Amino acid sequence: MPSKKTNPLPKKPNFPQMETEVQSFWKKTNAFEKSVSERPEDKPYVFYDGPPFATGLPHYGHLLGSTSKDVIPRYWTMKGYRVERVWGWDCHGLPIENMIEQQLEIKGGKKGIEALGIAKFNDACRTEVLRLDTEWEKIIDRLGRWVDFQNNYKTMDTNFMESVWWGFKTLHEKKLVYEGRKVILYCSRCSTPLSNFEIAMDNSYKEVTEPSTYYKYAVVGQEKTYLLAWSTTPWNKLVTPALAVHPDLTYVKVKQGSEYYYLAEDTVKILGDEPYTVEETLKGAELTKFEFELHFDFYPDRTESERVGVIIADEFVTAEEGTGIVTLAVYGEDDYRVMQREGIQLVEHVDDEGKLKPEVTPWAGMYILKVNPLVDEDLAKRGLIYKHVDHTHTVPTCYRCSTRLYHAPVPAWFVDVQNLKPKLLSENQKMNWYPEHLKNGRFKHGLENAPDWNISRSRYWGTPMPVWRHTETGTDRVIGSIAELKEWAVNPEEVIDLTDIHREYVDGIAVWVDDAKTLKGTRIPEVFDCWVESGSMPFAALHYPFENKDTFERSYPAQFVSEYIAQTRAWFYTMHVMSVALFDKHAVENTLTTGTILAKDGNKMSKSKKNYPDPMEVINQYGADSLRLYLMSSTVMKAENLNFNEQEVADIRKRVFMIWHNLVAFYKMYAPEFELDLSAQNDPSHVMDKWVMSRLQTVTKTVTEHMDNYDVVRASRVLMELVPEISTWYLRLSRERLREATEGDDTEPWQVFGTVLVQTAQLFAPFAPFFSEWVQHQLVDNSSSIHHSDWPKVQSTLHLPELEESMEVVRKVVEKTHAARTEAQLKLRQPLQTLTVSAPGEAPKENLIEVLKQEVNVKSVTWNTADELDVSLDTVLTPELKEEGEARELIRSIQRLRKNAGLQMGEAATVTAPSWPASWTQDIESKTDTTLTKGDTLAIE
Repeated sequence: MPSKKTNPLPKKPNFPQMETEVQSFWKKTNAFEKSVSERPEDKPYVFYDGPPFATGLPHYGHLLGSTSKDVIPRYWTMKGYRVERVWGWDCHGLPIENMIEQQLEIKGGKKGIEALGIAKFNDACRTEVLRLDTEWEKIIDRLGRWVDFQNNYKTMDTNFMESVWWGFKTLHEKKLVYEGRKVILYCSRCSTPLSNFEIAMDNSYKEVTEPSTYYKYAVVGQEKTYLLAWSTTPWNKLVTPALAVHPDLTYVKVKQGSEYYYLAEDTVKILGDEPYTVEETLKGAELTKFEFELHFDFYPDRTESERVGVIIADEFVTAEEGTGIVTLAVYGEDDYRVMQREGIQLVEHVDDEGKLKPEVTPWAGMYILKVNPLVDEDLAKRGLIYKHVDHTHTVPTCYRCSTRLYHAPVPAWFVDVQNLKPKLLSENQKMNWYPEHLKNGRFKHGLENAPDWNISRSRYWGTPMPVWRHTETGTDRVIGSIAELKEWAVNPEEVIDLTDIHREYVDGIAVWVDDAKTLKGTRIPEVFDCWVESGSMPFAALHYPFENKDTFERSYPAQFVSEYIAQTRAWFYTMHVMSVALFDKHAVENTLTTGTILAKDGNKMSKSKKNYPDPMEVINQYGADSLRLYLMSSTVMKAENLNFNEQEVADIRKRVFMIWHNLVAFYKMYAPEFELDLSAQNDPSHVMDKWVMSRLQTVTKTVTEHMDNYDVVRASRVLMELVPEISTWYLRLSRERLREATEGDDTEPWQVFGTVLVQTAQLFAPFAPFFSEWVQHQLVDNSSSIHHSDWPKVQSTLHLPELEESMEVVRKVVEKTHAARTEAQLKLRQPLQTLTVSAPGEAPKENLIEVLKQEVNVKSVTWNTADELDVSLDTVLTPELKEEGEARELIRSIQRLRKNAGLQMGEAATVTAPSWPASWTQDIESKTDTTLTKGDTLAIE
């Protein structure tokens, strides 16, 4: 196989440019589409993609998610599965609504929206949703993710919304949804309730320090005697019809100064340094015989059965904070429960904008937080405040508008999670979680403690709840499809051409709510929580059950999803609830959960602070493959946080892709015309070839096992170790042999080396799709795609674990020997006579001893059995050894001169040198393609 000149690859490759060229190849050849269509339809691997909001450009979190969503599908495609990947967009909900309110400068919240008109408002939302879709496609495409943008689904599509209607009606028929009044988190600015998981998902809490107050409630019939109760919500003291104690806690009546106070025995420390005496000890249940005087009474009109000024006992009360006596109002979850049970007057004194109602004089119309100091001021004047103490605590905020939330009793629709809970827990046990601890940790605990899911929102841009109601009788009809809407519409002409079912199109449609068509109903005003749509994505994206019924049912549950860890409380949760409720089984078999990417200093990434590099600048500088490999090999893929470090991306480019590029460059330089046969049955004869092929089998086996278990961290790290191993061990010890094989027309070493490079590229293909494709085009052909090839299989005949173990021992001996040379100040090019090795086990076979001799540059090796590894060098230099050392130094110097002169292999040159060992002349000239002549200095002509 004589060598021919070839245009060498550049010494400093431009990886981003190489990637864009590969990207062009993919587009030109429809590589992604072929990767799907070439796999059999009856062998699907189903992947669900949690769609993003199109309200901003992708950040590192999106790139992380998109990379994991690309790596796994590419892998299973190469394993022979048909992996369809369709992009989706989340379109509804508060994120878009808040953005439009700001853009249109709408004032007054919901009133302002309704004054503008729901149709105009929703049209503005609809326009905004896809404003950035082309930019998203460019960035995701440049990242190397293969996904179908053209046939994307949107949660605002009529087909998607119709499937959501079907899902709700099915839940209604199963009696798994109900309408009720519960105390839930409420946003006064958005005028809508929110689910607990919406706030918990991104930890939408903020820490505040504000006054907390110990209030005095006068005990009826006991002079100068008060119940002490602690609170951080003065606005709630305006309507406090009852107090609560724990029935079994011990309470005391104390005298301090001229007044008497009741409080829990364990909380007397709040009385401070002023002396007091304990007058009486009693159980909480005994306090229920007392009554107290109301601080305020803005709602005196009540029935005889409605109780006020009473003390009730319940086990939710604790003595961990405050006084063990709790003020009750309808704005607390436990409060509302016990007040209903005990027949306490239920009064709501706050409107849907968080302002006090007209009856609450003199503060009517004031926002609750602004009225707080005024309430305390009034009570202080009346001597009803014991003391104020600053209190630091976390409070929930709206995850979109950042308004502080409060609990409020609101009418809403709920999924009966309590009914579903046993099945939710049992189905979780059938799922695989990565990392595994989430299965019976965070996700299981979330299921165990989950309240019923509030699924209705009193908003505008969302899927309308398909409930039509006759206001006088309360009769409902739940509509499950557009066909049903047409069937029951009072005026069929209004729906005959209906193509959109947003509020502006269906709110005005009247529906017969009884089968006899005598009662006209109007639609309730609420829309679905957008998380209902997210949870419905598996079936709604396919317009199930109206289309693709067999396709969906045949491939359900899906094989794979991946999102960041907060989705354990959100999308993963809602998808699980909807799936178990509708289909009686889990939605997905394998859930890969990532952590969160933070700035280098550990803080949250912030555009305003500019504390992180622009993702596209990183890609355009280091290449998408380097970024992908950095993310996939990091702890963020173990659901842990990652402090993003741009230098580590640069390091991966250097220690993986630069080295890999040099390996390919060597191949192209010395075997440019060699045609690699990937179907050949390799059975190499040389020990280094045997070893590298065995290493390839081991790595293939290991990476496959990790990938089958969705452990991309271990898989990627194993691969990253392989590339420098091929370079620094295999190629360094095989370079001369490969060159000689070229000159002697020996194809076996090149067949081995080429096979190793291509199969390594196949293993890397899911992680580094661009460079792997480039390797395919350099070594195989420039018309095929490596991503259409099959995942490598382990060839048992080439897998020689004992050889690898022996080679590992040799490498350890080499490491120790190099250290010994350094200590003796003997360069590696200086040959030595003898190396004595003491090591456990038998000596490696003769061919490995030859490898050892070559690598440490000794003439002979003596191997002794010992408990520990140790080496000893004979450092005596004979004249012959000195001459050989001088010759090797000169060869190295000449090769450097040739390189600097730009000479290629086979190009002859003349070298002048002051001196050289005469007996080594022929060897020096042969190895350097030069003719030696005498001269004053070393130079090349």
